[in-house]
Amino acid sequence: MIPRETIDDILRRLDIVDVIQRYVPLTRKGKNFVGLCPFHEDGNPSLSVSREKQIFKCFSCGTAGNSISFLQKYKNISYMEAVQEAAQLAGVTLPRSAPAKQDPQRLRKLELNQELMKYANHILHTEDGEAGLRYLQQRGYTKELIDQQQLGHIPEKEKLLNFLEKKGYSRQELIEADVFSPHGSCKWEGRILYPIITAHGEVRGFTARTIGKGHDQPKYVNTSESTIFAKRKLLYGGPKAIEAARQKHELIIVEGSADVDMLTQAGYLNCVATLGTALTEDHVQALKRMNVRIRLCYDGDAAGIKATMAAASLLRKNGILPFCASLPLGKDPDELIRQAPQLLQELLSTQENTVDFLLQHPNDLSDFSKRKEYAVNVMKELISYHDPLMKEHYLRELSRKSGFSIASLQDSYEKMSVSKPQYTAVRSQRFAKSEIRQEHRNVRINFQEKDKVIYKNEVQQKFDNLQQDGNVIAFDRSRLLERTDILRKYIGQKGRLLETTITCITDDDIDLRCHSITESCVRAISEEHHMDARALNYIAYLHKDTRYPHIHLQIWQEEPLLERYRLTNTLLEKLRSDVIQVMASPLPVQETETEAIIPEAMKLPGM
Repeated sequence: MIPRETIDDILRRLDIVDVIQRYVPLTRKGKNFVGLCPFHEDGNPSLSVSREKQIFKCFSCGTAGNSISFLQKYKNISYMEAVQEAAQLAGVTLPRSAPAKQDPQRLRKLELNQELMKYANHILHTEDGEAGLRYLQQRGYTKELIDQQQLGHIPEKEKLLNFLEKKGYSRQELIEADVFSPHGSCKWEGRILYPIITAHGEVRGFTARTIGKGHDQPKYVNTSESTIFAKRKLLYGGPKAIEAARQKHELIIVEGSADVDMLTQAGYLNCVATLGTALTEDHVQALKRMNVRIRLCYDGDAAGIKATMAAASLLRKNGILPFCASLPLGKDPDELIRQAPQLLQELLSTQENTVDFLLQHPNDLSDFSKRKEYAVNVMKELISYHDPLMKEHYLRELSRKSGFSIASLQDSYEKMSVSKPQYTAVRSQRFAKSEIRQEHRNVRINFQEKDKVIYKNEVQQKFDNLQQDGNVIAFDRSRLLERTDILRKYIGQKGRLLETTITCITDDDIDLRCHSITESCVRAISEEHHMDARALNYIAYLHKDTRYPHIHLQIWQEEPLLERYRLTNTLLEKLRSDVIQVMASPLPVQETETEAIIPEAMKLPGM
């Protein structure tokens, strides 16, 4: 246990601005410094660092603390590890304590792997390593990249054996560490070694590629599964890739180690690869803790396309919607970075989701069953985004690709949506399936423009003061919003903000229709300004604390920004007409029951 006085001494010696600037660029703003928060996807600087108080705080996601807690959070390490790193930065010697008991066999294997990595890398700089060096250089590796990735080569097993025995390792230890077999063979002989290094700098094992032309051995081999090497948990790329991903807020996942190396050499430092296996649940749990965007960049062949969709499915089940890169047919990132670097740059900068990816890679559509399977797969992906505007756009594209009519795709999509678990059936006794509500609804709509939004005031007035009593709910296009979600959206708000209040007099099921009402208003406003509705962002608050429930809608435009909104009587009438039409339309019901099917995300407390 480190004494409190020692920790206080470390914090006194450190300047939190200097600590954070090692990882995040900061700019002075008055007495404090600001920068992009590394703990969430930050578009505008929301991280504030106080040199006077020696603390940091993000006013969007709420993360706060001192130098030690920043290191702990940023590097995803334990508190003790963060204290040790902070002590090194501060030049403080920590008091010796009884070391925690560690498995001596495990430590011995890790030390052996470290020695093997250093030896193999050294060989590449000697006459014995000429064949390995020549192979790497022919594939575009520079000596700087070879040393940065700590690659190596084992041309002769006898020399490796002599080296390790001189280091004090017994034959039995070498067998148990999977360096040699009981019969004396060495799986690394004649291969290039790619070390698998964790974020803590442990060399857990190796993946290795043959450089010969023989077909009697596999191209790649890995360290055998053991207590220190589990392929399902490890990624090739090293701690530098993880640190770069946190800084860029994005991690690129590719298929092979050579892909990682070539992309790294080209400046894409935020790349990792799985070890000859598919993305696993263990990988995904580690990725979730990083809290960054995920981009899949697998090979442009049938196997790569299949692997992309399998990985995307696993990520989606864990709440991550990845971007994808559609590589040309038959190409991998390694080849593309050498043959068409500009094209790869474009592919890695596009916001292509899994629906785009599937539409870019249609299956064999030669008969009905294959066209149907393809259409169903695309719609399954599309349902994951819960976005009516995306639905309209992509069903049109799917119709063009598959040959099915938009109407038939729409019908299939709705049936698939109803069967999805994120939808809940809520009993409604008032409407049969075919009924249309004809009674008049008195709808009031008010407009107001704002030049500047005071985030704190907006959240307090529209959310904090009412949420505890269940009188308000906030949402956007796709989900319910918690307090931190609202703050994040406000931080990204630019330009003028348009406030619209929609009050439906005498209506008692606005809570079932609030999302449809909001979307119809956003569409009408976008049409008035001749822009795509997706260019408008919004937060909607459904208030149930007044005599008549109402929706308080705050809309702002993405770039290019509007100087002013056109708020005409024509637009006002259009909005009122659209809302009345939504309120008059029947609630969707299942074919066999009089039930309203509403997304779980729009279900209110107490319903």
